[in-house]
Amino acid sequence: MIRDLSAHKKKFDEVITVLEQVQAGTHLLKRRGRKSMDKASREEVSARMKKYWAARKVAETPFTPLSEHELRQAMRAAQA
Repeated sequence: MIRDLSAHKKKFDEVITVLEQVQAGTHLLKRRGRKSMDKASREEVSARMKKYWAARKVAETPFTPLSEHELRQAMRAAQA
């Protein structure tokens, strides 16, 4: 029985030590969530995503052939 109480006391002492460290701000807790990025990294990701979405937009745009009238207009505009 004394051994059990000593084991419990040891666990309580460890918990108290950790709580005191947390309260004092010296205990390093694992940070959860997203990591922060510096400005250069954000700009790099932004440029990469703009390129990605532009390519997706082009890929999703269906091809529609020009009518003869539209084709003649385009040819005249190119020659002018």
